[in-house]
Amino acid sequence: MILDSTSARIHWELVARWPTSVPGAAAAPDPTRDFLGIAGGFTRQLRTVFAPPPEPPPPPDRLLRVLVVADPAEDAHLPGAEEEGVEIANLFERLNKPGSEPRVEVVRLLGPRRATRTEVMRHLILRRFHVLHFAGHCVYDTEDYTKSGWIFTGGTRLSASELRRIDRMPEFIFSNACESGITPDRAGNRSAELAPSFAEAFFERGVGNFVCTAWPVNDSAARTFAATLYGALLGLDQDDGAQPMYRAMCRARGMVLDRADGARTWGAYQHYGDPLYRLVAQQAKPA
Repeated sequence: MILDSTSARIHWELVARWPTSVPGAAAAPDPTRDFLGIAGGFTRQLRTVFAPPPEPPPPPDRLLRVLVVADPAEDAHLPGAEEEGVEIANLFERLNKPGSEPRVEVVRLLGPRRATRTEVMRHLILRRFHVLHFAGHCVYDTEDYTKSGWIFTGGTRLSASELRRIDRMPEFIFSNACESGITPDRAGNRSAELAPSFAEAFFERGVGNFVCTAWPVNDSAARTFAATLYGALLGLDQDDGAQPMYRAMCRARGMVLDRADGARTWGAYQHYGDPLYRLVAQQAKPA
């Protein structure tokens, strides 16, 4: 669905299609079948003054460079965030086979000593990464949208203002942090001078695909979502190979929905960008 910053505030993933298979059916919608986020593999495309139309991703047969940032705030420790970072980094490195040219290069900034605001900025400025995964806290500043951002030790933030200094943003970013998907309500005031929200800042800098959360999520369920999403995108755990973005999102949401602690988490995840985007090329099946 093509959305502007106002319509993006609606939780479309939770919209249910009323069953039509049985005439006159009065039963409540089946969440495993009728919610757009599950049955439809719903994804979003953001249309604002800051977000150009999505462009086709570059050829996937390249060395993928991945930056994983996890649990960066010493005074705001997030249980399970560093473990999530390790798990995600390990998933990507499974693509590297012994005796073959490496397909993935992963940089791990895990824990507050390594994942400092300065160190993250240094890596993003000096190197070109294709994927950035962030697991930690995020705040949305309702008073000043440009101050919204990821939280580091001492309450410092990596905000929209800092992101504008980065020339080569990763093409795919997963912000596994609360509130990172909220966009400001601008129904009556739209102009090029409006400061971008944290989510929009990524698209202003050329990010093609952005996964985020719209409200606080369960830590354990969030880790399951991330692992399932990347597993599907990389084709690691299924016979049907590497999946496009919309199928990976659908699979991850469904996996979290089946968890006892996932009822309030699965619908929080939003994807902005190309629904057909692939991280890696789908391998041809042997004859």
